[in-house]
Amino acid sequence: STQSTWGLLRGEDERPTPTMDTTNRNNKHVCYYITGHGLGHATRSLGVIAHLFSQGFCVHIVSSIAASKFADLIQVECPHARRNDAWVYHERLLDAGAVQTHALKVDPVATLVRYDQHIHAHHTALLDGEVAFLRGVSPVVVFVDASPLACEAAAVAGFRSLLLTNFTWDFCYRGMLSECVALRQIDDETAARYSTMIDRCSAAYVGASVYLQLPGSCPPPPAIAREKIVALPLGPARSPRTSPVHVRASLRVPAAANLLLMGFGGHSTDGWHLADSHLPAGWMCVVLGGCGNSSSAELPSARFVSVPFDSFVPDLIAAADVMLGKLGYGTMTECVMLGTPLVYVPRDSWPEEAPLESYITQQQAGVRMPQYAFVSGEWSAYLQQALALKQRMRPHSSANEHENGELLTRIMAHVHPTPLAQVKD
Repeated sequence: STQSTWGLLRGEDERPTPTMDTTNRNNKHVCYYITGHGLGHATRSLGVIAHLFSQGFCVHIVSSIAASKFADLIQVECPHARRNDAWVYHERLLDAGAVQTHALKVDPVATLVRYDQHIHAHHTALLDGEVAFLRGVSPVVVFVDASPLACEAAAVAGFRSLLLTNFTWDFCYRGMLSECVALRQIDDETAARYSTMIDRCSAAYVGASVYLQLPGSCPPPPAIAREKIVALPLGPARSPRTSPVHVRASLRVPAAANLLLMGFGGHSTDGWHLADSHLPAGWMCVVLGGCGNSSSAELPSARFVSVPFDSFVPDLIAAADVMLGKLGYGTMTECVMLGTPLVYVPRDSWPEEAPLESYITQQQAGVRMPQYAFVSGEWSAYLQQALALKQRMRPHSSANEHENGELLTRIMAHVHPTPLAQVKD
């Protein structure tokens, strides 16, 4: 689908056509491509987008996330977006993400089929469309997290692009293909065709001017020159807006209780149910909406509290003693920076996870809970192990603003008002 939203309220027919020349320092237009795979990429990108708003940029956001959902996210995360000219949203599919059957399982065959049918098969038309779009907007720079086609389009159109991510899709798809081959889930001819498809995906990333590589990153595409890669510190992370004392009081959590926050990103976790026996004595659990049987009527006891999925998660992480969920970059970052250890349940067939696991282990901020232990409710030992880690973790909450500022300064240093090459029609 294709849809554009101008500001918070305006429709496509009211959107003015940007015609600014990027050689003009008054050009305040930026394009930002965000994968629609989950909301974590959108949340972390909005940290950068909010900063662009504060600098007076109009940001053209391109993603497959529903326009209405993204408008809700911006209202919460980016107060500067209340200006009418702050952002334009373009809803369209430019990368296929991954197909998840539930929160802990990625379907590698369905994922490769989806990328083949929706992106690879239409590569030329999609590329031509994005080149025309970028030339119409004429942005100062193009941010990408992490669509390969967007990097290629920026290079063809002649604009500087910044790949800002911890992983690239070619790495994930290559790992999935290897698994499919090993398990004989696809035949040799299909495997060879998918390998060529992934090669093309990998080559598209070469169009990025700079790869701003976040911590816990996967190996970069082989063809990206080493001098293009700039390692960044951890972040961006959202700061809590409400004190942990007030959050716990609002949830009626006794001061002496240990508090677990459980969240799996809104994905279904079929095949399990919450039970009072899952928690050690003296613990309570806040269940973020979308986790299994999380409605208040179905919670097993008063030791469990359900909160809406759109709750401001950093407030909950800061108030919790331990978090239980998936190991994603955004969750990991906020847990590390807010001093709350993460008990993570590994996902099947998801190559991004191994580098993140190495990073969180190095930071002594995470505990791995096997899927069988999660499903069977054998949580206690893992929660207690994480609680011991918390005693040694240094909360970054008071330094978040400073650390995010340093990260954003390093990112903005790569925003340049001159296109890579003279654009020729």
